[in-house]
Amino acid sequence: MTGATPHLVLVLGVHRSGTSLMTAGLQALGCDMGHFAAPSNDENPKGFFEHPAPRALNDRLMAAQGTSWSNWAYDATADGLEALIAWQDEAAAILRDSFQGPGPFVLKDPRISTLLPFWEATLSRMGWRVSRVLLLRDPAEVAESQARRAAANPDFHAMLRHGEGMAALWATTMRTVLASLPDDRTLLVGTERLRARPEATLRECADFLGIAPPAGVVEGFARDFLDPSLHRARGGAEPGPGWPALAAALFQALRPGATPRPLPQAEARQVLRGQPQLGTLLPFLPPMARSLDDAAGALATARAEAAALHALLDTLSGTIGQGPAMPATAEALAALAPLRQERPDDPALLALEARLRERLGELAAAEALWRRLAALRPASPLPSAALARLRRRARRQPARRSAGRRG
Repeated sequence: MTGATPHLVLVLGVHRSGTSLMTAGLQALGCDMGHFAAPSNDENPKGFFEHPAPRALNDRLMAAQGTSWSNWAYDATADGLEALIAWQDEAAAILRDSFQGPGPFVLKDPRISTLLPFWEATLSRMGWRVSRVLLLRDPAEVAESQARRAAANPDFHAMLRHGEGMAALWATTMRTVLASLPDDRTLLVGTERLRARPEATLRECADFLGIAPPAGVVEGFARDFLDPSLHRARGGAEPGPGWPALAAALFQALRPGATPRPLPQAEARQVLRGQPQLGTLLPFLPPMARSLDDAAGALATARAEAAALHALLDTLSGTIGQGPAMPATAEALAALAPLRQERPDDPALLALEARLRERLGELAAAEALWRRLAALRPASPLPSAALARLRRRARRQPARRSAGRRG
């Protein structure tokens, strides 16, 4: 219909909660995802079903706030929305470019849940009709699934390797969603129910969203898309104290066994009021978020420095046994110079430069570096051993020169 109000379905939920599966199901029902290549990997062999343009904007929004998707303490419901308002025009342009016509459209990215106050304000300003499907998965399963991801890709998931952090992300993300729902147009869907009874669950989703799927589509999706072997995290363990216990309490308060069902705004707020411990922690989230961001930044810096050192070692590997003045050794020394300038008293860098100077025969420079390291680390035997080695080498050099003259 020309001029019809666009209808956008937001798929909400914490990372590893089944949002990709739900989005694929909604696409099968007839929701338009826009046109893009859907990448997949071992984490999600069937694909992530995330439009790259909104996802990239979400990453930039978080970076502008000095945070990232894995910072479980970031709270967009506190003071984050005011800082993000300036991005609304760009967000609206991305949505209009990605989704053209009346819809229904479906948009999925777990970052939207973290940034839900921003997206709800943007969509309200655009005048679009919004429905939501909120995935509810046992936080113990979510943590187990995330632990598998971290084991396979430790660099990308460094801040969420353990269950405590993932439980915190689950609890704080769900709190943001429940606190940000502006109306009653939200359907709560248990991930376990979706996997166990996909046909019935998708039909209830279609009814809620006012979609009439073509004949056979629901059955075909349940038959061809679902793969039980991909459901690798089973949970079942008793939650430990702290964040796992808080996440488990919030999960049970949402009555996972009674889904799918509409989640009115009033019920969402009531559930939050029933979690006083979670509410008590809210004032502490901003300083926690800053601490986590600082830790993530320090970790990234350390990894970059480690990569630079590995590159130096790779360069040096070709010089072993081939003489002290190999060009590769000089190249490694030149590559080390910026790091040494940045961190002049770093013991590892001092020792590395000292060894390089030795290989090049620059014994006086090497001795000065080892003595500096000895002053920084008086209890370490490394500089003493190196200085003794230099003395022996210095004594041998005049003998070699004399032998050369006699020959």
